[in-house]
Amino acid sequence: MADSTYTTNLSLEKQDIDQYQSLLVLNANLDKVDAALGRNHVKVSVSNLSALPYTYSNSKITAKHEVYGVMLSNSAAQPSDWSFSTADGSLTISGTISGTTNAVFYLAEFY
Repeated sequence: MADSTYTTNLSLEKQDIDQYQSLLVLNANLDKVDAALGRNHVKVSVSNLSALPYTYSNSKITAKHEVYGVMLSNSAAQPSDWSFSTADGSLTISGTISGTTNAVFYLAEFY
């Protein structure tokens, strides 16, 4: 039986094909993935968004964050020309907006 190897980034255990596949190893790997993803996500809530560009400041946001989801209370407020940019400490929303909406933006860090 061969020894396990580990992934480079999260040190996930990769059991050899001839090893007994342990649920304990699988659960430990899932816990590592969950912890890695959870610490790099940011949820931004904005009330009464009615003018763009709009910049939201949050020290958890880095230049590596990207918006991967948006929820609006007024779905007509999001035209196709919206764009998002991040910098260390801020999210900027650009484009045009029609009306007023509450918005929640979901950001994840990408490398």
